[in-house]
This record gives sequence, C-alpha cells and structure tokens, in this order.
Amino acid sequence: MKIIVLLNGGLKTCCKTLPTDMVRISLENWFKSDKNIEMNVIDKTESDVKFDKLASLAVNALGDNAYPMIFLDNVLMSVGKLPEYRTLHDMARQPHRAGLTEQDIFKLENAEFPSN
Repeated sequence: MKIIVLLNGGLKTCCKTLPTDMVRISLENWFKSDKNIEMNVIDKTESDVKFDKLASLAVNALGDNAYPMIFLDNVLMSVGKLPEYRTLHDMARQPHRAGLTEQDIFKLENAEFPSN
C-alpha cells in the first residue's frame, strides 16, 4: 500500500504553516512499524506533480482548500484536510475502500471553508 500526501507549501492551518519536512517525519513515524505501507509526502511547490482528472477537478473547484490531498495507491481518497492518525491507518487497512468521486468534489465546492 502506498500513501501519498500532497501538500502545497506545507500543511496550512488557520494559524500557521507546518513545513513539509516536519509533516513528512511525523507521518513516516506513524507508519514506521508497518512494512506494508510506503508513505510519501510531496510538496507541489518543491516537486513536479501531474494531476489526474479528479485531482485536477479538485484543484480547479477548491483552489488551496484542496490541500492536503491524500492518495492510496494513486486513488484520491481525501482533500482539504489531513486525516487523524486512526482514520489514516483505517484507510490504509481498507484498500478496496472507494475513493472520492466528481460528485464529492462538487459537494465540497459548494461547502463553506474556514479562511486560513
């Protein structure tokens, strides 16, 4: 199982931005005992990232609110927030779980987002 967390200039909260390296170290520690999971944290400001159709739709519809994006084996599972430890572990242990759909993105597009 490969987990990719895609950031845009670090992990942004309402009050601060956590650097990508700090996020990477933290998430790698979450999964260090699980040899079946490969954790990759990528910052699009530091690496060339190619989006699939659904991820492109999320960025176009949500802008910066699309980040972080969570992919499991290249399937977009979550946008706009980093899941908590237990939730991310559960996602990784249910590899056949359905990813996001275009309808999910359109629902989020019409949602109210807190300003950063």
